[in-house]
Amino acid sequence: MNSIWILILAFVWFFLGYRIYGKFISKKIGINDKNKTPASSKKGDGDFSPAKKPLLIGHHFEAIAGAGPIVGPILAVSYFGWLPVILWISLGSVLIGAMHDYISLIASVRNKSKGVSSIAKNIFNSKAGTLFSVMILVTLTLIVTVFSVSTAESIANKTELIIGGETFNTSCPSGKGKECFSNLNISDYNNLSTFYYFNLTDVAGNVDESRATKIKVDTTSPKVTRFENWIIGKYAYFNLTIDESNFDTVEYKENYDSRWKTLCSSLKNNVCYKKLYFKTGNHNIIVRVLDEAGNSYSKEINFII
Repeated sequence: MNSIWILILAFVWFFLGYRIYGKFISKKIGINDKNKTPASSKKGDGDFSPAKKPLLIGHHFEAIAGAGPIVGPILAVSYFGWLPVILWISLGSVLIGAMHDYISLIASVRNKSKGVSSIAKNIFNSKAGTLFSVMILVTLTLIVTVFSVSTAESIANKTELIIGGETFNTSCPSGKGKECFSNLNISDYNNLSTFYYFNLTDVAGNVDESRATKIKVDTTSPKVTRFENWIIGKYAYFNLTIDESNFDTVEYKENYDSRWKTLCSSLKNNVCYKKLYFKTGNHNIIVRVLDEAGNSYSKEINFII
């Protein structure tokens, strides 16, 4: 499914959740816009002042935009894939998250803007209030710790590539989901099988090592021992003998064209033989032989049909 449809369905679901489920919850807890909030009833006390809706929306959004909504979905996608994450965000936001925050806010408004621990103390006893205060302190400590660690781990301080016991320093950008490209001379390992892995060190000094991957190094271009081309009528014939154990494909393109077309995707007894139709006129063709390591051999030919 195209991601735009997922976004559209999500927005429709959030709108319906707001209009239908939100209205249902409001009726259950007896919301009445005529009742004054502490912002109006305590106006002038210094900490209270009525605000317009756009300002309130920005304040509430800022209050929930912590490590959980940012780091949580990213980790969930990497562990479980897109579908569980989309369902959890869509269903959880409407049925759990929004309802929890809404009711907590109304509870504070109806108790002279007091916090959860003070409300628990008034409704139950001082021990309940103290317990809630300790829980809030522990929760905030964990949130700040996780957010600090996740931020530090997203800033790569040093990235090393180890190939066959030899270490190469790479200049990789910091941040999650970043791609890193390095050009290294590994010709000394040509035609050999070896292992490579990465060592990543963040600004906090934590080190992580990737899984070792076995590779066969090939830095030699394909060898074309015979290249024949002839024209009969409006057809061009190609006959190539290729000596390459890691053969990938033979491609061709007109000199003015940016698109490569397949000439041979496999070889028969190391031979690529092909007959192609061309329109009348002068043709400048580039033929390229590729191996699985990305090495190439190219030759340019001209003919007239």
